[in-house]
Amino acid sequence: MNNRTPIVNISGDYEESLIQLASHLGKNSLRRKLFNAVYGRGEKPKSKKQIMDCADISQEGTNAQQAQNELEHLAKHHLISKVSNDGSVEDRSRYLYGKDPTVRANREKIVGFADNPSRAAKVATKRNPSGRPTAPPPLISRSKLRKKKKLVVLYLTANPYSDALKSDPEALPLRVDLEVRLVQDAIRRSIFRDNVRVEYRPGADLQSLIDGLNDHRPQIVHFSGHSGPTDLSLDNQSLEGPDFESLPYSLLAKAITSTDIRPKVIVLNSCDSLSALQSLKGKIDVLIGMTTSISDVAASVFAPQFYAALASGQSIQSAYSQAVVAVEAASISEQDTIKISFADGVDPLRMKMV
Repeated sequence: MNNRTPIVNISGDYEESLIQLASHLGKNSLRRKLFNAVYGRGEKPKSKKQIMDCADISQEGTNAQQAQNELEHLAKHHLISKVSNDGSVEDRSRYLYGKDPTVRANREKIVGFADNPSRAAKVATKRNPSGRPTAPPPLISRSKLRKKKKLVVLYLTANPYSDALKSDPEALPLRVDLEVRLVQDAIRRSIFRDNVRVEYRPGADLQSLIDGLNDHRPQIVHFSGHSGPTDLSLDNQSLEGPDFESLPYSLLAKAITSTDIRPKVIVLNSCDSLSALQSLKGKIDVLIGMTTSISDVAASVFAPQFYAALASGQSIQSAYSQAVVAVEAASISEQDTIKISFADGVDPLRMKMV
């Protein structure tokens, strides 16, 4: 059995992976001694006997078998590596045990979660961005709902897995589909959920935007996908050669203003998208964009909390602030990437969407 090759986990379950490793490590004293011995001095894998010596564990009685069981447990759950003895250790051991690169890099966090499971349970993850169990929303009377505004969100996503991406081994599709589902779940748990409608348009192009403006008259237009300092990357609508199609911010602004009822808020949940402000300024009330690149995880944490707050009757400013807090709580250190800009005369604390 060979060492695992360390990879960069961009699927958004980094914290969940560490918490899972911590649960397998646990607090068993013998297991901890063996774990600490493996991650002690030295880089070369060690035999069970060498590890027991390092951990100051006697090999008499049943200790050897118990140590073997715990080492197998650690190896099974990828807390340590397990390799065949190639003769480098001359004590007739069949296997050697060594450091796992991922665990070594995150050892302090893993041990911390294992020591304090209650703290681990509060960590925000992609499956649970809030970092806490969700309680059912309070019941709201129909008469009160009728007095509330109706919010329509045109949710556009584009993420064609083009030949250019396929040629890059580190480039994987964004989980925009999961992001939308998390947003829908967050709204469903909110008290004014019946007053919010998400019109989801995957594989979006310019026509998707124009049709959505005509058909639904959304107050919010949201885009998730790729972008840069000058344009959004939409879908070219090709089945045989899927690829990105550029939508300059200047053309985006023209499309937004080519309707009698304009959206009030534009959310560009994509890299370097705050650059659109120059083209959209004076044409909308609010723009939320990114000052630089943003990770898939941060984007997927920000959006659900933002819409959960709006669907709970919070102002645009408070919804934005809560979403930034959610990103910071997820230990992503990208909260300063997300910026909000208001048009002159707009009071962010009085602007509510429902």
